[in-house]
Amino acid sequence: MAGKNHVFLIATLLSLLVSSVVAHGGKQVGVTYDERSLIINGKRELLFSGSIHYPRSTPDVIIMFFTIEIIIHFFSS
Repeated sequence: MAGKNHVFLIATLLSLLVSSVVAHGGKQVGVTYDERSLIINGKRELLFSGSIHYPRSTPDVIIMFFTIEIIIHFFSS
C-alpha cells in the first residue's frame, strides 16, 4: 500500500512540474518578497485572501459577506 502512495506522489509531482513548464512556455517565473508586497515576475502584486467559517457565522454575517462579494463583483466588471 505504501508503495502505491509513493508512486502516486511522484507521478503527481512530475505532472505538476510538466504542466507548470508548459503553462509558462518554458520561461522562468520569479517570485520574491520585499517586506511590503510580493513581486511576481518583477511586478509588484497585491493579493487578497480570507476565509469564513460558515458553521460559526450567524445568518446576518453570511448575508453581509455575500452582499459585499456581489458589490465587489459588480464594480470590478
